[in-house]
Amino acid sequence: MSAHVSWYTKEVNVDTFCHMLNPTSNELIDCDPVGQRPDIESMSKRQGILDTLFRGYDIGELKLREIGVGFHKFRSIDGGHRKRTIRDYIKGKFKTHKNTICYVEDQVFKIGNMYYKDLPVEVKDYLIHYKIRFTIYDKTMTDEQAGEIFRRTNISTDVNWQEMLNSYEDNLVAKFIREISRPIRGQNNKYHPLFEYRDLSSEKRKQYWFNSPSTRLRDDEFVTRLLTVLTKTPKDKNWMTCSNKETEACFIELGDKENGNWVNNPNEAKRNQNMVIEGLDFMLNYVKAKKSKSRQLFSTQEFTVVSRFYTYLIRTFGRNGFKVEDWNNLYIKIRNSMDHFVGKNEKNLRTDTHKDNKGLRLVCECFRQYLTVHDDQTRCEQSIKWLLEEMNINNCGIIFLDSNRVFSSQIVEQILRKQNYKCWITGKNLSIKDAVGGHIVAHSDGGKTTVENCMVCHKNENKKMGSTDANLYRFMRRKELAKEISIA
Repeated sequence: MSAHVSWYTKEVNVDTFCHMLNPTSNELIDCDPVGQRPDIESMSKRQGILDTLFRGYDIGELKLREIGVGFHKFRSIDGGHRKRTIRDYIKGKFKTHKNTICYVEDQVFKIGNMYYKDLPVEVKDYLIHYKIRFTIYDKTMTDEQAGEIFRRTNISTDVNWQEMLNSYEDNLVAKFIREISRPIRGQNNKYHPLFEYRDLSSEKRKQYWFNSPSTRLRDDEFVTRLLTVLTKTPKDKNWMTCSNKETEACFIELGDKENGNWVNNPNEAKRNQNMVIEGLDFMLNYVKAKKSKSRQLFSTQEFTVVSRFYTYLIRTFGRNGFKVEDWNNLYIKIRNSMDHFVGKNEKNLRTDTHKDNKGLRLVCECFRQYLTVHDDQTRCEQSIKWLLEEMNINNCGIIFLDSNRVFSSQIVEQILRKQNYKCWITGKNLSIKDAVGGHIVAHSDGGKTTVENCMVCHKNENKKMGSTDANLYRFMRRKELAKEISIA
């Protein structure tokens, strides 16, 4: 961390802690900060925390952070599940485990399958006097420091990298990724439909487009990787990697609320976010096509393949350099190619060899392993090279667009002379000041910005034509004009 962090300790009993959760308290705690891991743990975990408490064991130190502004005085940094478990149990939201017991002095109380209201008086008294220990950091703490404290606190526990990034709390990148990846408690956020849920209950969580529901912030991680690779500069040689170091740098450089690029340049923030949304739209259209042709949905493996393929398209052709005309065809071609590396038919697998630092191995084996590597450009890029070797990218439902959309003034003048200064659409006289060059085969249909594909028409006709096929519009427009003449 860049600066010294000040902290102190405080011990309170459960009764006092509950008062600190009351909106009228002067020491109100935010137990549900967006930077905490989502409260999606199974009921067994909640009941396990209670069982530990009732049996007289220590549930561990909890960490808070003082907040300088806002409704709450404190915000949870670590231990949110334990805080919410105690709070929700006392509010009567769930029962204890069937085998839970409580030791009160020399007595043993069997309190399995009990709500708080049903507990014996002695057990209630034990619970409200149970001691909770807090470490509290003062209001000078930054989001980056809060993230590092979370990481250091959980060194010996099961916390992954994305959960650490999520603990950056008010960081603008963390906020964007949370809100686009999943529903947030207490917020009616509009997350991306790729991550839509059929059922959000803890025990039956199901998504529409994935074989398995998101755990351990999997979907946040997907979006973080996409943002990291899409915001790299054209000169970055490691254009397909998203290592832990790179993703954290992305959070800090873009999302820091004081010095981040998104604060200083809102237009860049919007552009970066739109790039991510376009990528997620691509993935959603792909999996919709998959669902129409298959009984399976997205797996993590296939998501990685398709996201890398998309990154390749963006890097090679640009954001506006291609469009998918046939999603079903694209799905079939990608899936057929994948079958050479991860398919169930062993006779179809690539059994040629490839040498890397692990020795000489089958290409299909290397491909599968490379899909789990995100910090090595050579391996990430090689996985896509192999994929492309097994598919014809020019016949997979994608139209590649000319990077130049506008005809030069020289070409417009040249074509207008050939047209004898007549509008290509109406046949009427046309001066150079009102003339614009248009594509005969539309740019959006893969038409090139070349002399051979150029016609010159009146600027008003070009505007009216819009995305209509040029030849069709010309036929219809001349028919209209002929009718007008006949009526006159």
